[in-house]
Amino acid sequence: MRQTLPLRIFYPLSEMESLWGVAPADLHQWLQHGVLKAHLWIPMSSLYEIDEEVNGNQIIQTRILCHREGYLKIFPHDCQRLFLEGQTLLREFGGDSPGKRYGLPDNVPSLPVRLENLVILTEERIRFEESYQLPQIPPGNTKLISNQPFPPEHHRARPIEPIFRKVKYQGSLHTFGTLQATIIGILYQASQEGRPWINGKQLLAEAGSLSFSVSNLFKRKPVWRSFITSDSLGNYRIDQDFFQFRQESEGQ
Repeated sequence: MRQTLPLRIFYPLSEMESLWGVAPADLHQWLQHGVLKAHLWIPMSSLYEIDEEVNGNQIIQTRILCHREGYLKIFPHDCQRLFLEGQTLLREFGGDSPGKRYGLPDNVPSLPVRLENLVILTEERIRFEESYQLPQIPPGNTKLISNQPFPPEHHRARPIEPIFRKVKYQGSLHTFGTLQATIIGILYQASQEGRPWINGKQLLAEAGSLSFSVSNLFKRKPVWRSFITSDSLGNYRIDQDFFQFRQESEGQ
């Protein structure tokens, strides 16, 4: 009996445009005005959980230092800045209830965020579809409203792993294990598809690895840092140099 696939966790903005059949400008306006809510993956970080309560003419604020990892809400005004500039630095994020938000401690640098880091969580997609009576698509479905196929990122065809078991890079031949080679292959294909950055947790899940981090998976192969770049948000991509060395290797 075929096992049911897990539900989608999130959707890139570009995928939501295709699923709903709307223009990017529509999606941007909804996010800028809070009609639709975007989220951002935050790696394990120290954050202040800030609660504000109105008591007469006073606003009582409570700040509790905590550790969080996961998706946090992006404020509409930050979405507006991202759409205008393509990237920004963030220090505060929305909470799960009114009056609650999260903020970085003063001694922690702001988080650099790019437009492509924004995602729509599945529960938010369903809420939006129900609120505006859009045709709902099962969270695991891979079809558009127009019934044209559209492959979500987590259904990306896995690259043929043996291709990256042996990699000639910077004049040396490097051998990688099965999961390591799969990670390299996924990043390589993602870069060719024009969506080079992949969150580390998603990357490990796609590769079928139980490791708690990408760096832990590659700890015996430090050369990986020469051609795989990480940002401060826990995302990874293949460097462009890797393509050049790969072409040179294939030409020999």
